Amino acid sequence: MKKLLIFGFFGLFSSLFAQQKVVEENTKTTAALQETTYYFPDALVYEYQLDSAREELWIFVNPETEQLLFVPNDDMIEAVISFPDGTYRIFGKTEAGKDTVLCQYVEQVAEQNPELETLHSNGKILTVSQQHIQQPDIESKGFEIKYQKMAGGEIIYVTDQLAINSRQLYGLSRLDGDARLAVDLDYLAMLLDDQLITHISRDHFSFKLLDYGPNPYYFTTKLY
Repeated sequence: MKKLLIFGFFGLFSSLFAQQKVVEENTKTTAALQETTYYFPDALVYEYQLDSAREELWIFVNPETEQLLFVPNDDMIEAVISFPDGTYRIFGKTEAGKDTVLCQYVEQVAEQNPELETLHSNGKILTVSQQHIQQPDIESKGFEIKYQKMAGGEIIYVTDQLAINSRQLYGLSRLDGDARLAVDLDYLAMLLDDQLITHISRDHFSFKLLDYGPNPYYFTTKLY
């Protein structure tokens, strides 16, 4: 079911400009109005369960351009494209139905040598079987995280087998408004760009990678 917007998309875009470092994108120059088609040959497919609700999360990937695409469950946002420099382009419509694009910037995504919190290995390995899509299995290593400001913790598993900048994925959890992920995957303070989340286990929430493989997706920017 599509989410109901609590406030108008125009108001969302205005507040985002005030809160984030914005890259000017929707100009009136001829170059800005050129039609562009982005191609994503592969897809990460996750499944997550929050309490009794079970959903899937699809992240489309272009390993050559290092771009990721996420399609929010929102009538007003058509796509969010992530770039390795920490820029996120949000393609959508205003309340008047006009095509528009907003850019947000997450500085931590592009950090070359981030200072990360120490993770403690639990010594376990999980294997994601990909026989159903005729792709190599994916192995991931387990780590235990203890919360510093509250009781409890979580177990995560990460893999370094996939050529994906995982920090671009984690940056999606720092976007404002309905462009952000519906689940919390903000591990920018904990994981490097070659450490991709495959599993998460915490109270009332589970998250797992189902597969990663060919699943072509095209997105055309029209005349944004």
